[in-house]
Amino acid sequence: MDNNSNGDLDDESVPDTLKPPPRSKSRTKSVDELVAHLEEQNRLLSSDSKALTTIPDGASPSLAKKRWSACSAGSNSLDATSDSPETPDNYDEVCGEADTYHEWGQLIGNWSDSQRKKPKFIRDMVRMGVPNALRGMVWQLLCEASDSPLREQYPQLIKSNSACERMIKRDIARTFPDHSFFKDKDGIGQGTLYNVIKAYSVWDKEVGYCQGSAFIVGILLMQMPEEDAFCVFVKLMQEYRMREIFKPTMAELGLCIFQLESMLQEHLPLLFSHFQAQGFHTAMYASSWFLTLFASVFPLNASFRIMDVFICEGREGLFRVIMAMLTLGQDEILELDMEGMLKYFQKTMPDKYEKDMNVLMKAAAEAKVSTKKLKRLEKEYTRVKHKEAEDNEELRRLKTENRLLLQRIDELEKESASLADRLIQGQITRAQEQEEIYALKRDLVVLRRHDNATAAALLEANRRIEELSMFKNHIINEMSGRQDASPPSPRDVKIIALEAELEEYKKRESKTNQVLNELTRRSRDLENELYLAKESTEGATVSQVEEEVQKDETII
Repeated sequence: MDNNSNGDLDDESVPDTLKPPPRSKSRTKSVDELVAHLEEQNRLLSSDSKALTTIPDGASPSLAKKRWSACSAGSNSLDATSDSPETPDNYDEVCGEADTYHEWGQLIGNWSDSQRKKPKFIRDMVRMGVPNALRGMVWQLLCEASDSPLREQYPQLIKSNSACERMIKRDIARTFPDHSFFKDKDGIGQGTLYNVIKAYSVWDKEVGYCQGSAFIVGILLMQMPEEDAFCVFVKLMQEYRMREIFKPTMAELGLCIFQLESMLQEHLPLLFSHFQAQGFHTAMYASSWFLTLFASVFPLNASFRIMDVFICEGREGLFRVIMAMLTLGQDEILELDMEGMLKYFQKTMPDKYEKDMNVLMKAAAEAKVSTKKLKRLEKEYTRVKHKEAEDNEELRRLKTENRLLLQRIDELEKESASLADRLIQGQITRAQEQEEIYALKRDLVVLRRHDNATAAALLEANRRIEELSMFKNHIINEMSGRQDASPPSPRDVKIIALEAELEEYKKRESKTNQVLNELTRRSRDLENELYLAKESTEGATVSQVEEEVQKDETII
C-alpha cells in the first residue's frame, strides 16, 4: 500500500475499523494549507526582533504536520500487519491531535461561516483546548481583533509619553519573573511587555496602568507579536469589561465579588457558610482571579486554557471555571482553617490543575452559570449600591448638618461666654455704681445737715444784725438829741465797737450766703447724679433709695 504525496490513505486497503474519518483528502489538504500558513507566520515572527519566537516545539505546526503524517503512515502500516513495528506507540494520541488540528483548520479557514452557523461547536472546541500553535490566531479571531485598525496606531502610541512610565518599569520585572522570555532585565520580553502596557496607558488615559494588566498582556505576548497583543488587549478591556475592573474605583471588581458570593450562597451553601465562619472574605482569594484572569496564580498551561474560555465565553465562562474549581475542591476546603485555605488557593489548587485541566473544563461546562443569572445579580448589585449611595448621601448630609450644628454650638458657647462676661462686668459695674450712689447719698446727707446748720447760723446772724441795727439806730437817735460836744463816753465807744461788729457780721453774712449758694448748687448736682444713678441701676427703686438715705441719716 503506497502513500500519496499528501499522506492520503487507500480506503480499499484498510479495514473499516482502522479507516480515518471520511473526507480524508479534503482534511489532509486543509491541514497542509493551515500548516503552510502557520509556518509562514512563524517565519515572519522569527524575522521580527520584537516578536515572541519561543513557541514550544511540542506545539509547533511542523510537528503537527509530522504527527499528521505519522497518523497516516501508521494507518497504512496497519493494513500490512497489526503488529508492524512501524506503528507509533502514541498512535491514538497523534491521530487525536491531528483530528484536532484538522477541525481547527476547517474552523479557521471558514471562520465567518463557522462563527455564524456553529457557535456551540466552536465553544465546545475551545473548552477542549485550543492547540498552542493556533492559540494566538484563534484568540484574535474569537475577539475579532485580527483586522483591528489599532495595529496601525500602535507604533505612534509607543513613541508617545505616558504618565505611568515609571510605575510600568517598576512592575515589569515582577511579571513572570521565572519565565525565560521575561526574566532578562533588558530583554525582548520585558521590552515588548513595556511597549504594550505603555501604549494602552497612552490610548486610554482614564484607566492608564494597573499592575494586574501586565499579567494579561504577558499571556498574550506568549502567543502573538506585540502589535496583535495590543489589539487583543484593547478588545479585552473594552468589550469584555476588563476596563471597568481596572478603573481607579474598581467598581466592577466589587460586582464580580458580589456575583460570586451570591452564586456560592445559592449553589455551595456549606462552603459559603464555612468561609463566613472563618472570616474568609471572597476578595481574599478571588480578586487576583478577576484582575489577572488567573495568570498571576496558576501555571501557564492552565492560564492559557482559562484564557481560551474567557475570550470565547466572556465573564460567564470565567465564572463557570471558578464555580467548577470551588465545587471540585469543596470537600478539601471544608477541612481547612483560614491559614490552610490561603495555602490551598495559593499553592495546592494551582498545582492540582498544572498537568490536567480537562476535569476542570468538564466540570465548568456543567456549572450552573448563565448570562441571565449574572445580569440579574448585576441589577441586584446596582440596586444595593444605589441604596448604599443614597444612604451614604444621607449620611453625608447628616454629617454636614451635624458639623454645622457643632459650629453653631461653638458660636453659641462663645456668645454665651461673652454674655456671661458682660453680665459679670455689668454686675461689677452695678456694684461700683451702688457704691458711688451710697457715697453720693452720704455726701448729700452731710450737705443737708451742713446746709441746715448754715441756715440756722445765718438766721441767728440776721437776728443779731437786726438787734445791732436797732440798737445802733437807738444810739444815733440819742446822740442826735445831745447838744454838747463832749468827748465820747464809754457808751459811745461801745457803740462804735458794735458798729464794727455789725460790719463784721455783714461780711460774714455775705460769705455765708455764698457758702449757702454753693452748698445749694452742690446739693442740686448731687440730687441730679443720684437721679441718674437710680435710672441706670436695675432693680433700684426710689423707695429703696429713700430707705437707704434714711438709714444713712440714722447712722450719721
